[in-house]
Amino acid sequence: GNKGRHGSPWELGAPGGVVPTCCPPLRRLLWPPARRSKAMSFIGAEPTTTPSSNIALSEEENKLIEMKVKCLNNMAASMLKLEHYDEALICCNAVLMYQPKNVKALFHMGKVLALQDKYSEAIQTLRKALELEPRNKTVHNELSTMMKKHREHEAAMDEKMLENPSSTHKHQAKSAWGLSWKWLLGATAVAIGGIALCGHLC
Repeated sequence: GNKGRHGSPWELGAPGGVVPTCCPPLRRLLWPPARRSKAMSFIGAEPTTTPSSNIALSEEENKLIEMKVKCLNNMAASMLKLEHYDEALICCNAVLMYQPKNVKALFHMGKVLALQDKYSEAIQTLRKALELEPRNKTVHNELSTMMKKHREHEAAMDEKMLENPSSTHKHQAKSAWGLSWKWLLGATAVAIGGIALCGHLC
């Protein structure tokens, strides 16, 4: 089923080395460069150690990383539009694993976190992006909009707490208990007064 050559779950012929045949495409994009070297060792392939081949491999790795980053950023934007927020975060985290200062990934991540009502994390993420590119108007505008929404969200939460139905119910129950207790005391006093009056007349 999932086994490739040499009776292992790895398959040769993929760009840049080997991949497991059972690994989903998105997971393959998340692989760090060192992962393929381990895979090569797993199937018994010995990488060359000459300086020239190492330099060529490094250039190939850099090109592959740039291609992965571009694809992942595009996927994050697509997942964001489709409202698949968990998948969008996976793509953003993968980009930041390769390039921790990638502003586009930070921007997408900030938007996703805000849509998940995680405003504090979202604002912190966008501020980091703005520190990297202070003149980026898109990030600046998004941060301003997000901070405004955060204030509105906090105000709505405070108002909701003040109008908590459970608190109102408890207040009404307390008031009803107070009225019942006063009525009981009044009725008892009338009954005692009636008994005393009856005894006096008799």
